[in-house]
Amino acid sequence: MWKTRVAVVVGLAMLVSCGQPAQQQAQADATHSPAVAVPVTPHPDPLSQLASNDPALAANKRLVFDFWRTVINGGHVEAIDTMMAESYTQHSPALPTGRAGIKQVFASIPRLEQVPELVSPPLVTSVGEGNLVVMALAEQMPDPAGGKYTTTHFNLFRVDNGRLAEHWHSVQTPPGPKALLPEEGGAQLITGASGADQRALLTATDPALAANKQLVFEKMRQGTAITDPVVAMVAERDLVVVVTKHEFPHPHHAGRTYTTAWFDMFRIANGRVVEHWDAALKTGTPAPVYGAEAQQGEKK
Repeated sequence: MWKTRVAVVVGLAMLVSCGQPAQQQAQADATHSPAVAVPVTPHPDPLSQLASNDPALAANKRLVFDFWRTVINGGHVEAIDTMMAESYTQHSPALPTGRAGIKQVFASIPRLEQVPELVSPPLVTSVGEGNLVVMALAEQMPDPAGGKYTTTHFNLFRVDNGRLAEHWHSVQTPPGPKALLPEEGGAQLITGASGADQRALLTATDPALAANKQLVFEKMRQGTAITDPVVAMVAERDLVVVVTKHEFPHPHHAGRTYTTAWFDMFRIANGRVVEHWDAALKTGTPAPVYGAEAQQGEKK
């Protein structure tokens, strides 16, 4: 059932596209091969991932979790009024900015009589820091060689005054020909820190979390990912999530660009990076098929 409902959301607007971290992706390596990657597995006790010693952070994580299961999985669109800020800023290339536009797009999600207890796809982990929450989901994709394989679907939310105020996700699909431009109420371009400004993102109230951020930052500087502007670094427990900005020529507006967010999640143990997740897809994986409902968030 959850696969069907996820497909509906993807068809609407490409929104859908830890946990037991010790058994998820290949060990941290900026260039891991699908041939050696291990499956992404859901957390055996997903609700435990919403806990925090900080009551405000626990509330933020619960808000993100409840929004997903209530609206995305359950189709209870009316809950958006209390969960989302009116000025909600959207960074997905296919979705509109603002609560009203989101409600219009999500109105086509089939409504369940009872809201599911858990989210679908299943939760890998929830990582929160300050007013930011990253939710990682274990997503199955059709394998070009036959069967299915797993990858990680990420969503980053900023929470303001108890409501969702801003959203980035890991879907890399470009905007369609009818997608609204930013000035028309469409997705807003992503911004991030470059150069020396990235160092400001390495701080944390917990010295251990700051050390984990520094470790991940130095590892990524050995590759190429850190050359991209950094949107956020979110650290909690033994996990660090790095979100970077990618910019591409707009496929339907000459001289314009669109942006996507790329997510890398690392697990740290004994001062070393030991595990890595991202949202990479195998070459040849079919792109989602977008239904007519997606036009609700686009030009008529």
